[in-house]
Amino acid sequence: MPKYPGPAREQKIAGWVTVLLFVDEEGKVVDTAALRASEVFSEFEKEIAESLRDSTFTPGRLDGRPVKTQVFIKVQFDPRAISESDEAPAPASEKMRDKR
Repeated sequence: MPKYPGPAREQKIAGWVTVLLFVDEEGKVVDTAALRASEVFSEFEKEIAESLRDSTFTPGRLDGRPVKTQVFIKVQFDPRAISESDEAPAPASEKMRDKR
């Protein structure tokens, strides 16, 4: 999971970034693209998207077989939830589409 960006963490700024993940048939994130971010997090969106590369997710399935999948996630950062681990909470999948 992405780490809370240092400057935002220090200033206790909340925000979010929506990222598109390209997941291969084995569940590995092979590419990412930052799509949108809250205004205060716009300067961190590419860094956050990059940090999700090489993550692992469950791939989509088509006719019972794993397929390449596009996954949209929204990563939220809340200064009230900052812990010693310095990581954002696990992102929730907003929408999932199978890529044929």
